[in-house]
Amino acid sequence: MNRLIAVILLTLFTVISWTYNVSAKSPDRKAAYEVFCKAQKSFESPDGTIRYIDSGQSERVMVLLHGVPASGWVYRKMIDSLVASGFRVIIPDLLGFGTSAIPKSDSLYSPGKHAMRLRALMDALEVLSWTHVCHDYGSLVTWELFRQSPERINGLVLLNSIIYKEGFRPPVPLKNGLKRKMAMAMYRSRLTNRMMLKQLFKMGVTEKKVSAETLWGYQAPLLRKRTKGMANFFANEYNELPDYSSVVSSVDVPVLVIWGKTDEMLVWIDQSERVVEEMSIPISNVQLVDFKHFIQEENPAVLCWEISRWLYQD
Repeated sequence: MNRLIAVILLTLFTVISWTYNVSAKSPDRKAAYEVFCKAQKSFESPDGTIRYIDSGQSERVMVLLHGVPASGWVYRKMIDSLVASGFRVIIPDLLGFGTSAIPKSDSLYSPGKHAMRLRALMDALEVLSWTHVCHDYGSLVTWELFRQSPERINGLVLLNSIIYKEGFRPPVPLKNGLKRKMAMAMYRSRLTNRMMLKQLFKMGVTEKKVSAETLWGYQAPLLRKRTKGMANFFANEYNELPDYSSVVSSVDVPVLVIWGKTDEMLVWIDQSERVVEEMSIPISNVQLVDFKHFIQEENPAVLCWEISRWLYQD
């Protein structure tokens, strides 16, 4: 009976999403995201088009990887500051996220496949190595990149990342396939998309109110049916986190940690000693800030300052 009710609700959400049209409360709320999208360039990978930001002319290159359910939009407030600090900034939307393509095959959404495509993008841009910044799910792609081509990364910045099971606290269990489909349908629905994201930000930022402009950058890709990458994460790594301990302990580049210490989903204190010891991170390279999960939204200026200061300290 419960399964039947769930199926009926799923069908209802799908139908309503198709027919329901919500008028924008703020006519200008979409403008910033559209400007961001127009600034993106395209790379044709064998698996589909990857859209990315490439800003700045410096030989000092920085790649910033987003998490779930975000896109490169999460780093938008950091671009100008990092470029002004002397970096070339590259921010891709992983396949299935943002404005990048949505291939049908589930096998194309593994962290390993994402890492291979990132390498291909950087090859096309003729970038041999770079400073690598990752957040949330982007860290799983990062560990795969270290596994495949560790020589490509010359410095690593961890922002509230998935490292060990001890620090990973998924807010909602999604092992049940029907529950996952329901959740994805609600993210795609014009009726429930805003509610889902507001709940996420309630957990993820210390400021209770997120502007309509900021929210739209997260809403738009999901309303445009870009939930495939997220769905695959929820079906796989979210429930059975891969063991990257051997990769993490083999990282042989300078590491900076900037962590929102009140994050309830990715908790630093539960894994801090192990991370610091196994990655040989100096305590001075661990910066805990009074924010939650989305520190890029809460204080991008602090992030840019700490990253730039760390990279230029030598």
